[in-house]
Amino acid sequence: KLVKIYEDLLSESFCKKHGVVKIEQALESKGHVHHMYQIFVEQRETVMTKMNKQNIGVGVHYTPIHQQPYYQSNKCWKASGLKETEWVGERTLTLPLFTKMVEQDVHDVVDALKVSLS
Repeated sequence: KLVKIYEDLLSESFCKKHGVVKIEQALESKGHVHHMYQIFVEQRETVMTKMNKQNIGVGVHYTPIHQQPYYQSNKCWKASGLKETEWVGERTLTLPLFTKMVEQDVHDVVDALKVSLS
């Protein structure tokens, strides 16, 4: 239900206006447990800082494996030419989505996102 609200509020016009790219959601899947809602944004660190200042906890999940400290320090493994992976890794932002959220919380998150993207 909350994912559907995110989908509605983050409309195509909202995304175009604010430079957001949505990640496809499996809304009709009966077996999918939505535990994260992620989008792609430019200047993620700036957006995260602005969201946190508005008391909205956002996060970064799934940093590209070749950017993990272990793999960066491993002399036996070097990655190159992973431009798409790096693009995703630099822009993915996880918005709040948890069991105790209510509909108004999603509205508050999207309102804070609008401010943070301005």
